[in-house]
Amino acid sequence: MEDPNNWRKFRRLKFDAKSINKHVRKAETASTRHAHRFVLKRLANLRDARRGITTWLVLVGLLILAVGIQMVWFQRAYHTQAPVAGGTYAEGMRGPIKTLNPLYAQTPAELSASRLIFSSLYDYDKTGHLRGDIATQTNVDDSGKKYTVKLRNDVKWHDGQKLTAKDIVFTVNLMKNSNTRAVMQSSWLTIDAAAPDDTTVVFTLPSSNSPFPHALTFAILPEHILGEVEAVNIRENTFSFSPVGSGPFSLRLLQTVGNDTDRKIAYLSRWTDYYRGAPKLDRFEIHTYKNGKEIAKAFEGRDINAAVDPTSEVKITPASEIRSQPIESAVYAILNNDSPVLKDVNVRKALQVGTDTRELRRALAYTTQSFDLPLSSTQIENVELPNAPVKDDKKANEYLDAAGWKKEQGGIRMKDGKQLELKIVAAKDEDYQKAIEVLKKQWSGLGIKVVTQSYDSEQSGQSFAQAVLQPRAYDVLINQLSIGADPDVFAYWHSSQAVAGGFNFANYKSPISDDALLSARVRSEQALREQKYRVFVDQWLNDAASIGLYRSVMVYAQTTKSHSFSEGSITPSTIDRYSDVVYWTVDQGLVYKTP
Repeated sequence: MEDPNNWRKFRRLKFDAKSINKHVRKAETASTRHAHRFVLKRLANLRDARRGITTWLVLVGLLILAVGIQMVWFQRAYHTQAPVAGGTYAEGMRGPIKTLNPLYAQTPAELSASRLIFSSLYDYDKTGHLRGDIATQTNVDDSGKKYTVKLRNDVKWHDGQKLTAKDIVFTVNLMKNSNTRAVMQSSWLTIDAAAPDDTTVVFTLPSSNSPFPHALTFAILPEHILGEVEAVNIRENTFSFSPVGSGPFSLRLLQTVGNDTDRKIAYLSRWTDYYRGAPKLDRFEIHTYKNGKEIAKAFEGRDINAAVDPTSEVKITPASEIRSQPIESAVYAILNNDSPVLKDVNVRKALQVGTDTRELRRALAYTTQSFDLPLSSTQIENVELPNAPVKDDKKANEYLDAAGWKKEQGGIRMKDGKQLELKIVAAKDEDYQKAIEVLKKQWSGLGIKVVTQSYDSEQSGQSFAQAVLQPRAYDVLINQLSIGADPDVFAYWHSSQAVAGGFNFANYKSPISDDALLSARVRSEQALREQKYRVFVDQWLNDAASIGLYRSVMVYAQTTKSHSFSEGSITPSTIDRYSDVVYWTVDQGLVYKTP
C-alpha cells in the first residue's frame, strides 16, 4: 500500500511565478543571442556559399557536356553507320510456289527458293562468269566429249549428311528419267554421269559441246532421302514441300496465307555449316504474289523490305530506293516465219526497217538498253557484231510493194482481195502491252492492219505455253528470250527446234544459220566459235528472222537499309542476283572505321 504521507507532501508544494518568469526570460535571452550569433550573423556567409555551390554545379555541368561532346565526336570520328549481321530479309516476287523441288521449278518464286536452298556444281559470279560452287576443277578430254569434275569435300546437307558425287549422278539420272517429268529432261537425255569416287563426277556427251559447263548449274538433290522414291512419285513426295538441300539457307516453314493457295511465304534460316561461310542474315523470307501490283502494295506497306518486278506505280520514299538491273535476256518481236503473210522475206524486212525501237523503249516504264541482235555483244569478245537496220519507212514501203501488197483507198494494203493483217500476241504484262501499242502505231502507218491480244493465263485457265507457244498461234509474238552468259542460242534459232515442244518460236529455218550454230557448239576454240556466231548473226539479220526490241531488266525495290546484290553487277538471269547472298544484310549499326 502506498504511503498516504506522500500525497500530503505533494499538496504542500507551492509554485513561484516570479522564479518561473525569471528562468523563461533567461532562456529567451539565450535563444535570441544564439540566433543572432549562429544564424542571422551568418546569412551573408550562406549567400556566398550558395553562389559558390552554384558556380561549382555549373562547372561540373559544363564538364559533363564537354565529355559528352567529346564522346559524340569520337564516335563520329572512329565509328560509322554500316550494314551489320542479323535480321530477316523479306523479298516479294511473283508466284505461285507449287513445289520446292528444283526439278519442277518454273515461277520466279520457285526458282529463287531453289537457288537459296540447294547447291550446284557451278553458278555465276557478280561479273557474269561461271565459277565453281561445289566444283573445284573441270577437265575436258581431247575429244571434247568427256568432262571430269572434282568436288569440294566439305559440303553437307541440311540434315548433316555429307554430299558426294553419288548425289550428282542420282540427280542427273532423275532429270533424264521420263517418269520424273523434270523441266530440263530434254537437255539431259543423251548425257551420262558416273562417280568413280566420292569427289569425282565424269560426264560423257554424245558429241563435243562447248557450252556444256553452263549446264552444270542445276540444283543437286540428296540420294539418301529420295533414293527409295519411285521416279513417278518424286513430284508428289513430301520432299516437294519440306526439302533438304545444301545451300546457304534451309527451309523452316512453308506457310499458306489465308485461303489463297497461291499466296505463300517460305521461311528460310541460315545454314551455319554452309561451305562458303554462314550468311550474315539470320533469316530469309520469300513472299509470293500474283502480279506486280500486289508486290508494290506489299512493299509500300512494309510487309516486305524488297520487291522483284513491282509495277511502275510503286511509291518510293526517302527510306526506299529502286534499281533497274539489266539481265542477259532480251524481248523480241518474234516473227512466225511459217505464217502465211510472214513467209515472204520482203514482208519481214519491211517490219524490220519499219520499226523504231528507240521510240518503243521510251514508252517503257523503266529505262532499258537496245538489244537488236540474237545474242549479246558482251558474249563475243573478239569479233565486232553488225548493227541492225535503222528505221526507214521509204524502204519499208518498197519491200511491201515488192511483196505485192498495194495500198488501197483507206490506206490498208491489199493483195488478191485480202487485207494485209498481222496478229500480235503477248502474255499479259505492263511493258509488253506498251510495246504492242507502239508497234501497232508504227506498222499501221505502213498500211498494215494490226490485231492484238494480251493473254491472261489466270483468266483463261490454260497456260501461255499450251495456248499460244506450242501451237504457234500468232503472226508476231512479243516474248522474252533468256540469252545467258554463253553465246550459244541453238535452242532459239536452229531449225531442229522449230517444233511444238521446241523454243524456236519463230519457226526460223536457214541452212547457213543451222551450220554456223552447230559448228559453234562443237568447237572449243573461242576465236573460231565467235567467227561462226558472226556468220549466224549476219544471216539472221539478212533473213529478218525476228526483231530485237530491248534488253530485259529486273526492277528491284528495297529499303535503304537493305544491302543486296552489288550495283553494276552482271546477272545472266534474275536468280543470279543471289551470287553473293551470303553477304546480304538488312540491319545497320555503328562499326569502327578501318584505316
